[in-house]
Amino acid sequence: MQVGQAQVVSAKSGDEVQADFSTQRTKTVEVAGQVIGPGRPAKNALVILEQPGVDDFGSSRQSRTDEKGIFKLKGIPPGSYVIVAYEEREGVMTGQARQKVEIGVSLGSGATFQGRVTVSGPGSLTSDRISVALFPVDEDEQLGGHGRVKKDGTFEITSVKDGNYAIRLWGLEHDWYVKSVRLGADDILEKGLQLEKGASGGRLEVVVSSASAQVEGSVNEGSEAMIGAHVRITPDPETPYNRFRSRSAKTDQTGNFSITGLAPGEYRVFASYPASPRSGSLKSDAQLVTLSEHAHKTVQLVMVKPQAE
Repeated sequence: MQVGQAQVVSAKSGDEVQADFSTQRTKTVEVAGQVIGPGRPAKNALVILEQPGVDDFGSSRQSRTDEKGIFKLKGIPPGSYVIVAYEEREGVMTGQARQKVEIGVSLGSGATFQGRVTVSGPGSLTSDRISVALFPVDEDEQLGGHGRVKKDGTFEITSVKDGNYAIRLWGLEHDWYVKSVRLGADDILEKGLQLEKGASGGRLEVVVSSASAQVEGSVNEGSEAMIGAHVRITPDPETPYNRFRSRSAKTDQTGNFSITGLAPGEYRVFASYPASPRSGSLKSDAQLVTLSEHAHKTVQLVMVKPQAE
């Protein structure tokens, strides 16, 4: 988001003045580079990116260089900037470098991905209720795009910009799960989809299945059942590309829970309970479970109080 143009507001002592603020969405980029000192990279140098003549709050960005003198500044909108680098030694400014830069954003058509959703094993889907979407892993990026699946299982996602994406499916029926997503030989659920330098796209093969697993169990504090405890199950290890497999539930009046629609794999299951005057915040140790197709596992989670520091 980019801040709109500032306006002058006149007010006298005791006045109440209404001020309206607006923002506008704009495509941003990452600015990266290296600062070189006398014959060597300048580590821990202060780098400031600023727009000449612009005094708006938040219009400048700053960062520090790493051991190799490399810096990165994210979320930079198009415009004319000056990059200033300051090198310090023992708190004393020993050097300064300044350079003008022009930052633009290419508004090309982007890449196109075609694909098909197929079913592994028994069962059938109402395919035209499903959408396939590319979600950005980087927070400052926008949705990569999405496509509705047709009755024959095919879909198309157009105008996908450069970025790092995870894939999501909306509209899958209850207890179905995404078994695999491949782009050629690449496993998208493991590595994600990296699109850079104007790549042309490709063909996504998505496989879904109804052979999901289930985890149920109970949450206790000592001999007392915990009602309303929050139970969460996450892939182990959890990555930006498989995070959508995580599920959560709350325990019922008997302290029991059930989580269905889980893909086969390794998971961590744990429970937490918000702080209360009686017991403070509570959480359980994580339990590891391995799920196969149609698996039905039971776990018992025991709440423990965090140790006082």
